[in-house]
Amino acid sequence: MKGLKISVCTLLFVLLSACGISGNRQESAAGSDMDVSLEKQESNSQTEEINTSISQEEVSQVSEYEEKNDTVLQIQVKDNNHTIIFELNDSPAARSLYDQLPLTVEVQDYSTNEKIFYPPESLDTDNAVEGEGPAGSLAYFSPWGNVVMYYSDYGPYHGLYHLGNAVSGSEWISELTGTLDIQQFVEK
Repeated sequence: MKGLKISVCTLLFVLLSACGISGNRQESAAGSDMDVSLEKQESNSQTEEINTSISQEEVSQVSEYEEKNDTVLQIQVKDNNHTIIFELNDSPAARSLYDQLPLTVEVQDYSTNEKIFYPPESLDTDNAVEGEGPAGSLAYFSPWGNVVMYYSDYGPYHGLYHLGNAVSGSEWISELTGTLDIQQFVEK
């Protein structure tokens, strides 16, 4: 950002100088020196304004970034009898699941260690790392486009991306049935 700020200021100074912004020009040598001095003062004043506005913009961007990254993303998964809270990791895939909420989906049994559901849109796996995890993990299986809730450990598998872990209710994953209500969760 500092390099960008310097480049913008330099460009602005060159443009302002090339345009000949100044007070009244006089043809005498003393008048020319005074005009150059006035041009520099005006240019410095305008550069300071730009520096101030860039700085305020940078502060705003940093604040938004910090706010976004300080926020812990949690989701609540509920059927008629059970509630599970998952804390999502900081991956594009986890963020894209979070951004699709709330969802009402059917849960399905699959294999001997997982429950699955299908979000309406595929999750963003660009730059995501394939993973494995313990019981209570949430993952995304990209070849089929389903989200997996594991109730026992799982190993690495091509196209499987870890999304997060249960922080509450992991013992209920194997009991989930029927329709799930999945929402963003904010602790009160």
